Amino acid sequence: MHILATDLDGTFLGGSDAARARLIDHFLAAPDRRLLYVTGRSVNSVQGLIREGRLPEPDGMICDVGTTVACGRGQRLPGAAQEAVEAVWKDQTQTIMELLDGHPGLRLQDDFGPRRVSYTFEPGTDLETPAAKVRELGLTPLVSANVFFDVLPPGINKGVTLRRWLEQHGYQPHQALAAGDTLNDLALLESGCPAVMVGNAEEGLKQRLQPSETVFHAQAEGCDGILEALEHFGVELRA
Repeated sequence: MHILATDLDGTFLGGSDAARARLIDHFLAAPDRRLLYVTGRSVNSVQGLIREGRLPEPDGMICDVGTTVACGRGQRLPGAAQEAVEAVWKDQTQTIMELLDGHPGLRLQDDFGPRRVSYTFEPGTDLETPAAKVRELGLTPLVSANVFFDVLPPGINKGVTLRRWLEQHGYQPHQALAAGDTLNDLALLESGCPAVMVGNAEEGLKQRLQPSETVFHAQAEGCDGILEALEHFGVELRA
C-alpha cells in the first residue's frame, strides 16, 4: 500500500504518539508513498493543526467531508475530483442556511468549506425534519459522531472523492488504506480500498459496517488501530 487515506479526529489524531510517529515515518519518508487527510474539518482547521505541530504537512487533503480537494499546503487542487463537486453543488449555501435557520437544536458551525453547510446539534434535536427539507432540494443530509449534521452535494462523500483523487493521480484503489471512526467515514471505508475501522469507532458505524476481505475491524484505537490493520493486510513498515 502506497497511500494512507485517513480521517483525523479519533483516527490519525487518536491512539498513541508512538504509533502516529511510525505511520508518519513510513508514509512521508519515501517518494513513492503518500499521506492523505480525508476529514470533515475545513482546510483552515487542518492548517491550524499543522501550524500547532499536532500534524505533519501531508501530501494532500480531502476536507469538508469530501467536498474540498487541496494539496498538502492547503491550496485548492484543480482537477476532476474537485470539478465533480462543483458541478453538483451549484452554490446552494445561502439557500440551505435560510431554509434551516431557526430550527431548534441546530447550530451553524463557524468554519466550513464553500461546497457544504455544517451544523452541530444538541441531544434530542429533531433531525428528520431538516433532513427531509434537504432531500427535497436534491441534496444529502449526513449525521455523524452524534453531534454533526452536514448538508452535502448529491452523490458526494469521502469515498467518492477519494476514488476520484486516486484516479486523478494514477493510483488504483488497492494501493490505498482508508481509515476512519465515525459515520461520515462510512463511504470512505466502503470505497473499495482496503480499509480499517479503528477500535474507538462510534457505535453507529460499528452497526453498519460489516467486516469483509477489504474491511478490517481493529481492536486498537486511532493510529494503533491503523498499525494493526497494516499488519493484517501484510504491509511491512520501515524499520
